[in-house]
Amino acid sequence: MRIKSDFVLRKAGSSYVVAAVRSRAKEFHGMIHLNESGAFLWQQLVEGCTEAELLTRLRGEYEISEDQASSDISRFLGVLRQYSLLEE
Repeated sequence: MRIKSDFVLRKAGSSYVVAAVRSRAKEFHGMIHLNESGAFLWQQLVEGCTEAELLTRLRGEYEISEDQASSDISRFLGVLRQYSLLEE
């Protein structure tokens, strides 16, 4: 799965902001605010990876349990799907 094209991630102070650009700006209005782990997952999805790869990478980056990582990823992907930001 992958983030749809024409979204950019920028760091704003201690948080991260995603905004639509070019053609996506016509269909997606507003911004998405992410914390550090959300930005990490976003960057992995920009590169394109599976949910299993997200789990492995998140656990490696943050040294959290599989259950916690799986729960966090499910919630994150749920929000992205709700706003149709993923190509699956």
